[in-house]
This record gives sequence, structure tokens and C-alpha cells, in this order.
Amino acid sequence: MTDIELINIISYKTGREYEETPNIISEKIGFSVDDNNNVIQLCMNNCNLMNETIPTELWQLHYLERLYLNTNMIARFPEDLLQLHNLIHLDLSGNQLRIITGKISELEYLESLNLSGNQLETLPLGIGGMPSLKKLRLNSNRLIALPTLNPNSEWLQLESVDLDGADIKELPLWLFSLQSLKYLSLSKLHLNRFPESIYNLQKLERLYIDSTRILVWPDKILLPESMRFIVLDGMHLPTVLKSGIRRIPDAIIELKPK
Repeated sequence: MTDIELINIISYKTGREYEETPNIISEKIGFSVDDNNNVIQLCMNNCNLMNETIPTELWQLHYLERLYLNTNMIARFPEDLLQLHNLIHLDLSGNQLRIITGKISELEYLESLNLSGNQLETLPLGIGGMPSLKKLRLNSNRLIALPTLNPNSEWLQLESVDLDGADIKELPLWLFSLQSLKYLSLSKLHLNRFPESIYNLQKLERLYIDSTRILVWPDKILLPESMRFIVLDGMHLPTVLKSGIRRIPDAIIELKPK
């Protein structure tokens, strides 16, 4: 059965029209093909998909490189997805996921993983074993803990991490040993202290800590030489004792733009 025939069946089973387009579309099936008519991108955003209504034919699109299943009602990680060995980009944002299987590391070519807008409280240990992962979005979840990883052997290619809105109070030390990290977003967190170990991220270019509450500030903030952009907008600043007046920490005042 050809990939186009599979798309026809998926369309019939979901009651959604389909369109061949490289664009990300909503409420219908969008797909694009390579020179051999193999489907390499599939978009099923906002199609009211649940685990029980995802057509099994989807997992037969073995040439898929980019899969968008965001803004649906998927409550469990669909393990049949692991049959799509050529995936480079996977978007499961805006669903109802509570748990991600550690077997996700079997997607050895996956470079970008978007899990934002779900109900995750933690991540599986196996997620660190994804050798090609460069971009990870975890914002707007319920993260209360992150697994222990070995930065000398895991996430070696990771360049971008988004933890906005997590419920963690302390950031794991291994996060500041990811030597490929260029983008780190820690917006809307409630941290016990400013993460001084940021200095160890020698390739970091962008840091977002806007609308973040930090209880303890260091006397001095050291940033890596690679840093080009830091966002502090809407930050919850400490108050002067008994006065209720907000005080900008000296460490922020002394930051010098490059």
C-alpha cells in the first residue's frame, strides 16, 4: 500500500479532509511528500484525536520525518509511534500526556521534541539517551522533578531547553554541564536561588528568566562569554526588609551588555 493510499484511509477514519502542503495547518490533514511520493511530513493539529481514534495506518508511514499531533486529546504516549524510526521532529504539545515512555530514546534521529502544554510531572530516565536531540520544549507542564542524567554521555547535542512554568524549586546541576546548550528558558519559575552555574554553559547565547521569582541572589552574576541576550522582564524582585519596597539586586545592576 502506498503512502498516499494510507493518507486516504486516515482521512476516511478521522473524517478530516486532507491537503498536500508543506505548511502547518489545523483541523484537517496536511502532508508533504518526497520525490518518490513517500510522505515525509504529516500535520494533524486540532483534529480531536484521542489514543483510541488515532488510525493505525499512521504508524505505517515509515518515511515520516516530521509529525505534528499537537492540540488534540491524546492522554497516553502512543508507543506505536516508535515504529517511525526516521522522525526528526515530533510535536505532541497541547495534549493531556502525564507520562512519557523511556523507550522514546529509540527515536535515534529525533532532533526536536515539543511536549509543551501537557500534564507531565517528570521525565523518564531513558529520555537522556536520545543521541540526536537538539531542541526540547517542556513549558507549561507540571514538572516537579527532572531525572538524573549524565551530561558526559547523554544529551550531548542538546542546544535548546524550555522549562517555562515548571514547579521545580532547584535546577539539577547536570543542566549546567550541557556543553552544546545555546538557549535556556527558565521563565515563570519559583527558584530558591539564582543558578550561578549558568557560567559553566560556555556556548549559551540566550537566557530567559522573565517573570521568575528568585529568593536568593548572589553578590555577583557571572555569565559565559558567549552570552548575547538575557531577558529579565516581569521578574519578581526581592523586597527591602519591613518596607515592602522592591529592590533591584546589585548583581543585576552590574550586568554589562556585550
